[in-house]
Amino acid sequence: MRKLLAVTAALAPLCLAAQAAHAETVISNERTSTVKTSTAGTGGTPDDVTIATNGVIRITAGPAPSASVGLELDTAGRTVKNQGQIRIENLAPGQTATGILVTAGSGTVNHTGTISITDNLNYPTDPNNGVILGEWATGSGRDGILVQNAFTGSVTSTGAI
Repeated sequence: MRKLLAVTAALAPLCLAAQAAHAETVISNERTSTVKTSTAGTGGTPDDVTIATNGVIRITAGPAPSASVGLELDTAGRTVKNQGQIRIENLAPGQTATGILVTAGSGTVNHTGTISITDNLNYPTDPNNGVILGEWATGSGRDGILVQNAFTGSVTSTGAI
């Protein structure tokens, strides 16, 4: 009996460590600032990030020139999943935006939700049919998913961008 109790007590910390290794931060509400894997966990610790189907990261662009990022994989070996929405809104000409930015050397990106990047311009329309006259989008440097460095892992996207 005594040996069995000792083995059980010795395994308890290992079970807790295994649970912590599989933890992830799940976003199931609306966030209004960039979420990074390096600080997503409890107390600002690294963690995997999942935007649930009812979760939203909504970034309203600041004054130009500025860069906006919804979700950043910046810690090697981490996973980001977007099952919800990443929305970057109100971009002015000259501003850049990225829905999911990958700067880490390894990890996993799985995008099945929606990434939307919109500007703040009002486009003239034809009064007869409502069709936009001229350019219907402006700017450059607006990416749904951007891998900036050498990367080992997988990036899958079946969602809308």
